[in-house]
Amino acid sequence: TIDAAAAAAVIRSLEGVRIVIPMHFKTDRIPDWPIETVERFAGMMENVKRIGSASVTVAPDTIPVSREVWILKHA
Repeated sequence: TIDAAAAAAVIRSLEGVRIVIPMHFKTDRIPDWPIETVERFAGMMENVKRIGSASVTVAPDTIPVSREVWILKHA
């Protein structure tokens, strides 16, 4: 596990990545887990979109032109 700043740095270093889906972060269901919330990571990134569900279907016509961070609802 890496912190939000390290995760943001890794994502920025990757060329060609157009969809980023954070998946390992603190939630209200695991409040004592010693990692950061998705909000900390999202605050360091641009083009953040909140998806209104816990899943998403990616198809050729839904892939963005430039990098976006898609935050799904946690299950």
